Amino acid sequence: DPADLPSHRKRWGYDNLDFGFGRTGAVRDGKCLALVELPGYAIARIRTGQFVKLPSLPSQQQWKADIDLRRP
Repeated sequence: DPADLPSHRKRWGYDNLDFGFGRTGAVRDGKCLALVELPGYAIARIRTGQFVKLPSLPSQQQWKADIDLRRP
């Protein structure tokens, strides 16, 4: 429910829980993991992916995933 969002995110209808792997990530058993604190409201969908930023070029998306938590 967009009404549950923080006031600065309501106009977009979603929240951005962006993180940097260097700050919150770890490699365990050859797998990359990141710890992100979840908000105190229900989550309907998670969109994630990886962007690579190069100094002289726009960010390029390497991969993405969309997880719909509303499905039964």
